[in-house]
Amino acid sequence: MNYSVTASDVSGLVIRPTNQEKFRATVGRRILEEVLAESLGGYIFESCSAEQLSNSIASVIQNRLKGLNLPKYKYIIQVILGEECGQRVRAHAACMWDSDTDSVARHVYANEHLFCEAAIFAIFHY
Repeated sequence: MNYSVTASDVSGLVIRPTNQEKFRATVGRRILEEVLAESLGGYIFESCSAEQLSNSIASVIQNRLKGLNLPKYKYIIQVILGEECGQRVRAHAACMWDSDTDSVARHVYANEHLFCEAAIFAIFHY
């Protein structure tokens, strides 16, 4: 007897995305590169507008992700914006997740006035 169960056998519940339905970190990284370059090109850091700008960048990233049409994915978008003062910052973020379905894309943008690290955490919603 064959007792193997496929994703479609379990009352329509999708437990794994197909290859076409997977979030690709390279696509996410490209979105981050484009959005950060568009949003921060020529921008001089001002602390009074940093929160509003980082929220705006996160919203633009979210809208671009919607265009990927991956409805089973939920996204956590993190944008860290800071002033470039000649010192270095090292940051790390991680999640416990399913390495087969979930992914992260990151990009760092910097110029002589500021740095911005943005990350997309893409989590497949079962």
